[in-house]
Amino acid sequence: MTSRYRPPEKPIGDRSSLLVAWLGVACALGGVAMAAGPVSEDQAVEWSLARPAVGELTDAELAIARGNTLEAGRVPNPTLAWSRESTTGGLAASAEDYATLMQPLDFSGRRRLRREAGERREAGVADDAHARRIELVAEVRTRFYDTLHAERRVAALADWSSQMERVAGIIAQREAAGDVSGFDRRRAEREQMQADARVEGARGALEHARERLAAVIGRELSASDPVSGSLLPAVEPPPLDELLAALPSRPDVRALDASLAAAELEHRAAGRWWAPEVTITGGLKTVEVQGVRSNGYLAGVFFPFPVLDRHQAEAARADGQIRRARAERTLLLSAAAGDVRGLRAEAVRLIAAARRARSGGAEMSARLIDTAEAGYGAGELEIVGLLDAHRSALEAELQALDLELDARRATIALERETGGGG
Repeated sequence: MTSRYRPPEKPIGDRSSLLVAWLGVACALGGVAMAAGPVSEDQAVEWSLARPAVGELTDAELAIARGNTLEAGRVPNPTLAWSRESTTGGLAASAEDYATLMQPLDFSGRRRLRREAGERREAGVADDAHARRIELVAEVRTRFYDTLHAERRVAALADWSSQMERVAGIIAQREAAGDVSGFDRRRAEREQMQADARVEGARGALEHARERLAAVIGRELSASDPVSGSLLPAVEPPPLDELLAALPSRPDVRALDASLAAAELEHRAAGRWWAPEVTITGGLKTVEVQGVRSNGYLAGVFFPFPVLDRHQAEAARADGQIRRARAERTLLLSAAAGDVRGLRAEAVRLIAAARRARSGGAEMSARLIDTAEAGYGAGELEIVGLLDAHRSALEAELQALDLELDARRATIALERETGGGG
């Protein structure tokens, strides 16, 4: 008897157009988004980014940053005041009315510098949102391929279980014919029980993976909605020099650059303490003495004398922000460069190892099983050797799947580390 071992393929059930339409209507009425058919990596990423909460979070943070910018560049409202002074008694009786309008004016340019600093921080918030998007995409892709790996693992174990069922059935027939002992049948049946148990465990892990993926894409996934794609990356990572050159363009690095630029502008604004804000005032004055009314005007300038407050606190705070941003940028780029070197080396080795595991692996497993089944049929091999051949083919397939997943995970992490994928 012969058996050809082939890497398991994920079956995709066909659905009728009527069923798809019915599910679409049900989902629309129930407010529940469900996937329909195989889900690709691009679809998963698109659905995740399209969730309302994702866009709302970014919009809210940008709105807060915009509010801070408007506040920094806000021109104070003018102040309108009216006052009356009067005296009574004899010839000295009089009444004076004052109507004044006061307006602070910034001749130093501090308000403009603070507004520009706020605009830099707005750009930093946008970069932070981009960095968060990259993290989200990486998380979605990781969960997507975890699910794909779990599906392939279930398929491999299910194939092994069916092979054990076939072997157990053949041995049972041979036992009935008196060709083999009952020990062989019981040993094969125990192997089948172990196979069934491992299949159930893998199915539980698959359900877990599906739920984790569904949580980040905002859609329900069922057994009839498998994920589709290639577990192993198609190409190796770009050259190391190219990856390292991309690090300064990472969104989180650009966000630090924006914070640094904003702090420098605020430091410049604090350095203009010698030109304080001037308040000008003007208005009308009315004086009434013994029934005779006369009118005039009033004008004034209020000029703070910068002796005690020279914006020392503002300058110290801006100086600390500058030093912190520079230090964080240096440390971030240093750590990222190390991660990029390590992740690229890991990805290259894992991709090569996965390709070697796949190259001729199915053919070697098929030959091993054919030889073992032929030897067992001729009485040259015991049942343990036959079962070991099937188990060895399974473990080779599972190892190849694990290598492919590890290679994919390393590639995703490398893309995230260089600011790509978002």
